[in-house]
Amino acid sequence: MRIRKRKIKLENFKGIKSFEMDTGGYNAIVRAENGIGKTTLYDAWLWLLFGKDSEGRADFGIRPLDENNQAIKGLVVMVEAELEIDGAVHILRKEQHEKVVKDQIKGYETRCHIDEVPVKVWEYQDYISNLCPEEMFKMFTDLAYFNGKMHWMKRRKILLDIAGILPRPAGFENLLSKLNGRQMDDYKKVLIDRKKSCEKERLEINPRIDELQRGLDDYAQSGKDEKELKKNRESLQKDIDDIDVRRNDLFVSEKARQRTIERINDLTIERIHREGELRNDTSGQKALLDEKAKLEREYADKIQNLANIQLLIQQIKSAIESSQIQIESSQRTLENARNEIKQADSPNCPTCGQKWPKDKTKPGLADIKKYANKVKVALDDCLKRKADLEDEHTRFVADEKAKTKEVKTSEIQKSNRIAEIDKALKNRPKVDPITDERWRKITADIESLKNKLGEPITDQLNKIEAEKRLLENDLNKINESLAQADNIAKSKARIAELEAREKELAQLIAYCEKELDEIQQYKMQESKMVEAAVNGKFKHVTFKLFDYYLNGEINDQVCEAIYQGVSYPDMSSGQKIFCGIDIVNVLSDHYGVTIPLFIDHSESMTMPIEAETQTIQLVAAKGIRKLQVEVQKEKVTV
Repeated sequence: MRIRKRKIKLENFKGIKSFEMDTGGYNAIVRAENGIGKTTLYDAWLWLLFGKDSEGRADFGIRPLDENNQAIKGLVVMVEAELEIDGAVHILRKEQHEKVVKDQIKGYETRCHIDEVPVKVWEYQDYISNLCPEEMFKMFTDLAYFNGKMHWMKRRKILLDIAGILPRPAGFENLLSKLNGRQMDDYKKVLIDRKKSCEKERLEINPRIDELQRGLDDYAQSGKDEKELKKNRESLQKDIDDIDVRRNDLFVSEKARQRTIERINDLTIERIHREGELRNDTSGQKALLDEKAKLEREYADKIQNLANIQLLIQQIKSAIESSQIQIESSQRTLENARNEIKQADSPNCPTCGQKWPKDKTKPGLADIKKYANKVKVALDDCLKRKADLEDEHTRFVADEKAKTKEVKTSEIQKSNRIAEIDKALKNRPKVDPITDERWRKITADIESLKNKLGEPITDQLNKIEAEKRLLENDLNKINESLAQADNIAKSKARIAELEAREKELAQLIAYCEKELDEIQQYKMQESKMVEAAVNGKFKHVTFKLFDYYLNGEINDQVCEAIYQGVSYPDMSSGQKIFCGIDIVNVLSDHYGVTIPLFIDHSESMTMPIEAETQTIQLVAAKGIRKLQVEVQKEKVTV
């Protein structure tokens, strides 16, 4: 896409009241003193497209100010540009209007036009983004953006994209065959990790060999005879086995002794139980105990009977109260019915007061009389029921008084007789166990078993255990010495194994170092090819994309522009502009996009401007108090 600016028109933009520049799509030079508005032209161009100034600010002041530095009211800010886009002419226009509510300015609104057609702001922004996204626009129009403002990693990626796909360095076919689909850096990481692992393992081998060798030396200095140790071990083991036999015999005899002790304990418990039976013997007192229980039962039955009668009395009283309520209700109902009969039987109509005609029947009289009779029958039933309940209540109350008197008499008799029975039971004669035949038999059996029990074997067993512990300590020492002898053979075999592994690790380390050295050579050639491919795209600028260290390492975390041996941060202003134009030319060619290029401070340039797009140079010229535009009529190469 090729964009050329034919015209640009400003009204009330910052310090410019009205200005129009017609370049016809050719290069132009704008001259004026500092502060007249050269940079304002560039700001207006950027505001028209992206709503920002040359510093990237979206909130910069675009409205003209009065002598008090206040925005002048009633003005419309406007920027319009006529562009030639791939041969077609298009007009972009953006305006900022005051938002006035009740004669007060409440802010501003932006209005946009494309080819004189009003569009919404978001539609306008989409149109501009489709022409050229803001990030790409900065690369093509801001000479300081690529080298001074873009992150170096993004800048490096763009340069590598420009270089394109490069062939692999020649002579490394064997190395490349080992990648197995991995990247070269990944294979390098594998080798570094493998080398570190091997070096770590090799460093650990020597101390382990030394430790094993010290064990061999200590054993050699001890002067122990393995045959003598084995002979002593057999003798000690035989003595220990003999002790185990004696110990088992003691345990067998102890088991029989424990059974005898258990039998004695069982008989002792049985004797105690028998003594309890004799103390609690109730034979001869059973009749007294039975009589006492009978007295308690009879008294409880009388109490229960009295409680039952009292419960019935309470229920009858409740029934009488309920009947009385029904009687009173029935009486009121009957009285009302009788009043209704009197009214219905009156010779005059209760409504109009006139006499009933003889041929007319009085309404409702028969039904009322029928209802009154029914109520009267129900009332008579309630009265009869209440009388029956009152008779029953009188009978049960008399029965209650008789039962209460009977309970009091029974209680006195029971208490007196039970006191006599308790006294007789307390003074009953006790049985002496020695007079009981069964108790004497149990006691005789206990004494017989105690005589057969014999002395405890605890002391004898403790002596045997102490003797065995001494022998086992001696045996453990001999086993440790013999185990050490076994370990000697194992240690010698392990030393040989570790020494072999040490040689193997040395070979693996050497192989990794060889592979890493070859990768380093490959990366060196590859980096040179990359730099050559990138720098071959530029006419004047070269890019440093790698740092080369004395140890052979290559750092690819760098991307720095250089011109005639000077890095970009140290270049003069003119050199930065000159290099920026060279970079814009390459970027425009790579992406197929050319956009008009504003070159500020071009008066500092002594080197030629070799831009391959339309340029508008902003030149500071002393004594020129208004913007002067000089159009370069030579055709723009795009």
